[in-house]
Amino acid sequence: MQKKILYVGNFSFPNGNASGARVLGNGYLFRELGYKTFFIGLDKQLNENSNLPETRNEFEGFAYYNLPYPKGVRGWIAYKQRYIEVAKLIKDLNIDIIILYGSPTISLFGSLLKSFAKKITLKY
Repeated sequence: MQKKILYVGNFSFPNGNASGARVLGNGYLFRELGYKTFFIGLDKQLNENSNLPETRNEFEGFAYYNLPYPKGVRGWIAYKQRYIEVAKLIKDLNIDIIILYGSPTISLFGSLLKSFAKKITLKY
């Protein structure tokens, strides 16, 4: 069975910024190694009410999703709620490995994901 990786971070996938290009390159590498890779990035065009599953799209055989880019301090604090959507997607896709890519500004989000991964015995 093919192992599945979820790449989560503050990048604009697939080619919206340099970070998006880097994680896409890593996705190609993981594909060559036999992994199926999914991405969740940030999109400044999405409104705060967007639903993660509805943002699903594909690029060169990679499925990707987007979360709205947080606006202001309040937006970053409220980002904890997005964790619930990501956790559900991890379960729905039967993810084996999570890679968290980005800056310390999403560290609370990362801490929540790490705790969740440990509970369901995923590699983080």
